[in-house]
Formats: sequence, structure tokens, C-alpha cells
Amino acid sequence: MGDDIQPLVRQCKAKSKRTRKRCQRLAMAGKKVCYHHGGASPGAPKGNQNAFKHGRRSAKAVAERKAVNQLILNVKQLIGQI
Repeated sequence: MGDDIQPLVRQCKAKSKRTRKRCQRLAMAGKKVCYHHGGASPGAPKGNQNAFKHGRRSAKAVAERKAVNQLILNVKQLIGQI
């Protein structure tokens, strides 16, 4: 058999903090780590309203803050020209 053929299932890339040895589990398909080390969770879906706490970092709030900051800079420049 040739050594150039990649196996279909790979070993998990996670390492133990204590022993510095690699995890012995198999990595999930298309992932580098096993289910235990986070291979199954792609994260929260985009626009997840279940985790909504406040709107400080929402796209609308960020755009409003940028517009207000730009307005303040324009006023300061006008005052400086007087």
C-alpha cells in the first residue's frame, strides 16, 4: 500500500494541558477536532435573538455612533475655523 494516501478519518488535534499528549479520539468529518473538543458546535446562528442582551453592539447602534462621532468632528472643525 502507498503511504501517500490520506486516511478518511483523522485523529483529534486537541492536546491535554496536563500531559501534553494528543486526544485519542477520532476527529469529526471535515473538522480538526473531535466532538468532545468542540467539533460539533459551529457556534450560534447569525442573528441569534435568544442570546440578545442589549443593542450596544448591533449594526444599527454602531452606525448611529459613527454618524454622531462624525457630526461632532465636523462641528469641532467648524468651531476651529471661526
